[in-house]
Amino acid sequence: MDDSTWSCVKFCPDNYFGDFAITKKCVKQCPEAYFAEEETHKCVAKCRNGWFADPLKFRCVNFCSGEEYYADTVTNFCVTNCPFGYFAAVLHNMNGFRSCVATCPVDFFADRVSVKCVKNCPQGTFKDNISQSCVSLCPEGYFADDRIGACVLKCDKPYFGDFETHTCVAHCPTGFFGDEEDRLCVGECKEYQYFTEVTQSCSSSCPVNHFGYEEEHICV
Repeated sequence: MDDSTWSCVKFCPDNYFGDFAITKKCVKQCPEAYFAEEETHKCVAKCRNGWFADPLKFRCVNFCSGEEYYADTVTNFCVTNCPFGYFAAVLHNMNGFRSCVATCPVDFFADRVSVKCVKNCPQGTFKDNISQSCVSLCPEGYFADDRIGACVLKCDKPYFGDFETHTCVAHCPTGFFGDEEDRLCVGECKEYQYFTEVTQSCSSSCPVNHFGYEEEHICV
């Protein structure tokens, strides 16, 4: 019913919405738990796909209002906390559209603590390009580089990859030596390499002021 004309109508006029659930009238604001749908001029409990129930505007919107709200494509609601398995993301390639996503955009990583897609992982965690998430322990074959906060295949000088801790270390643990070529902690030097006791490292040539002793492949 349209109260302005006191007549039964099939479609409500502009700025009014059909409350079919409770009052059976055209209303300016939908009742609690219902949202105004602009195209149909109806109050709906769930917005159509591509539209999201905005609790601040009480309308179906295609862009959630308020920086703390994200579009949940599972429920079609604007939410402050994304459902399990989803992360809050700002999609810059879609004009800053805020949405809950299962996989974070390129160059962003899923932080399971804040449940958000982040550019840089929190302290104590590292960017893992394989899982595209923040991890406390890098996957097999990768090493945590504290300087850049990421898992790397090869540590940069002067660090070496420690297989035990999966981290880049300045000094290899007891019984291991730093391979200057592969940047890894190894149990023994390669056949063609020389061992330098001072630096506890293996290399194809000796450091300045040291000389290679061919017979034992050590730098003296």
